[in-house]
Amino acid sequence: MEITATDKNMTENTQDVIHDEASAPDILANDKRRATRYKRLFIVFLTTTVLLFSGLFYVVFTNYSYLAFKRLVANHYAFPETLETIFRDTIGVENPRNFRRYFDEVVIYVFLQHMREVGGDQHTFLFTPERFRRQTEHIAATARETRQEEITPEANFLRIPNFYRITRQYIRDNRHAINEFDSIVIDLRGNSGGTLNDAYNIAGLFTERRAILGFETARTSLFSRTIRSSGSQFFDFEQIIILQDHNTASAAEVFIMALKENLDNVTTVGRTTHGKGIGQIAFPLRRGFVANVTVITLETPSGRSIHGTGIQPDIFYDGEDIIGFALGLLGYRPY
Repeated sequence: MEITATDKNMTENTQDVIHDEASAPDILANDKRRATRYKRLFIVFLTTTVLLFSGLFYVVFTNYSYLAFKRLVANHYAFPETLETIFRDTIGVENPRNFRRYFDEVVIYVFLQHMREVGGDQHTFLFTPERFRRQTEHIAATARETRQEEITPEANFLRIPNFYRITRQYIRDNRHAINEFDSIVIDLRGNSGGTLNDAYNIAGLFTERRAILGFETARTSLFSRTIRSSGSQFFDFEQIIILQDHNTASAAEVFIMALKENLDNVTTVGRTTHGKGIGQIAFPLRRGFVANVTVITLETPSGRSIHGTGIQPDIFYDGEDIIGFALGLLGYRPY
């Protein structure tokens, strides 16, 4: 039988209708899934918006007194020259055009200064951006003075002026050369400390894996921790002599006690150390200001505090030829 064009078109139209009827459930299912997805997105958006506004309200509500005081003084105090003097004498800002801009930093400075006066904590203060920059540059420059050298065929001399990432990297880079000798003299005279983590890291090269290097205790568990050596012992000297004086402090004292209380071949020579058994966190603020605040007390691996007392040397010596004296203790003639 011959199929006419009309019959062919009717057949195709019938197939399209059948196809459309078959795909209708899929279209409805897709629309339903799309609607569900939009609903979920709207719920997430609404929840996030409510949480953000709730958080903002909470911050404003709990800080209302300070915010109101700040606006009142910064915008309406009748004697702006007084404010100019305070801004200049505290954070070094001359003639601020907008007192609100640095108001928070001035308040922080004044509060930290009062903490220093009341508690005698000279290590809690506010860094201005310029002072923090100079301090960082000074620490880095001092760390670059770290050096090691042979002083006898059997003994190495290691000068550590402070503890910083540069110090740590130098000792790690030169550890094989340092370890070629039977004994070592470590000079920590004048080392006022530095970064505690770097001091622990270097001490870990002298001690066994998982050895306790010290304790940091804070008011909350956020900053409290027990510090252990994370790597295997690398240095294995027959004798270790550490030179110290009254300016040996903080991280340097932590390093001394980490070695003294984990090893039986360490002898300290010199004078009693400074006795700074507290640690600070440098907390960055806006516009380059940094709050340096004491948050932890430091204890030795045996749990002893050296704050205010220092570390007494095994052998007291205050002569200028202390390096030669140390070599004599090792059984070598002074160089």
